[in-house]
Amino acid sequence: MTRLMASVLTVYELGGWSDAIHWSAIPPSIRISPIGEIQVGQAFMNEVCMPFFQVGGETESKDARDSYGCLYSQLAQPVSAAAEVLAPRFVAAWDAEFGVSLPTVKSSHF
Repeated sequence: MTRLMASVLTVYELGGWSDAIHWSAIPPSIRISPIGEIQVGQAFMNEVCMPFFQVGGETESKDARDSYGCLYSQLAQPVSAAAEVLAPRFVAAWDAEFGVSLPTVKSSHF
C-alpha cells in the first residue's frame, strides 16, 4: 500500500510539473540527480505560490481565531437530568447496554 501511495503522489507531482511547464510557469527543463531525484526549477513555487499560500493560510487562521468565540456563544443552558434532553429510547438503550443509568454515571464522575 505504501508503494502504491508513493507512486500516486509521484504521478500527481509530475502531472503538476507538466502543467506548469505547459503554461510556462517553470522552465521546460528536468534534471535527474545522481541519486535519482527528479528536479525542476523552483523559482515559480518560491516566488509566487509559497507567498500566496502563506497569505491564504494566515488569513484562514486569523478568520478561524476571530470566529472561535461564536462556536460557544449559543450553548444550551445546563440541565438537571439527561432525560430532559435525550430521547427516552436512548436512555432506555443506554441502561440496557451498560447496566447503569446516566444519572448514576454522572454522579460517580467516571
